[in-house]
Amino acid sequence: MDLNEGPPPPPRDSYAYLGGGFGRHEYIIYYDFVRHLLRRCWDRVGEHRSRIVDVENLEQTTVDALSQGGTNISEALSLEDNRRDVIVEWLQEIGKAWLNSQCKDLDGRIPANVIESERRRISLLISAKDVLFDDCPYCRILAEGAGEQFAQGFWHFDGSHIDSLFEFSTYLTREEWETEQRRWQEYTEEFERRWARDHPAKDADRVKPGDDDIPY
Repeated sequence: MDLNEGPPPPPRDSYAYLGGGFGRHEYIIYYDFVRHLLRRCWDRVGEHRSRIVDVENLEQTTVDALSQGGTNISEALSLEDNRRDVIVEWLQEIGKAWLNSQCKDLDGRIPANVIESERRRISLLISAKDVLFDDCPYCRILAEGAGEQFAQGFWHFDGSHIDSLFEFSTYLTREEWETEQRRWQEYTEEFERRWARDHPAKDADRVKPGDDDIPY
């Protein structure tokens, strides 16, 4: 029987919820999360360098007054800002803020809510208007009648922006990641050899310099 509604999500105390592995959406959001933290860390490094420069530009009398006891002001600032507990607490705060704030790349959705929806098997719905680009005049025309012509769809992340680096992979060690990279390289080379053997290119089929400019 068609109930015209989705199945109920698993309870938060169920094994399916507590013991489920990473889904694709959560994996991609985790990548964006780590990227955000890296950008903020880089900004922090820049701000710290600016503070050091400011200290070095202080009048000598001010520096002498602040550095009583032989303490170097630049080193003192560096030690205070870079204590492990300070950095950890700072990362936790900015990470929590990002996870619980609206994200432009997620069409205004909150990353933590997207993760929760995937863990509870709740599909993300998207309308035709959401996938049409506002800067395209033809897309805007289509968007005006999209509500009548198109039904709701499901939103899936493709992860096309994820870097293929060890830091963002699922491997525990760099050795495992490098082994997998070599395996893929060998597979690609073997595929190209077989393709060249089974599909010999004719002279007319070879791409000549400048052919990529032909509009077809």
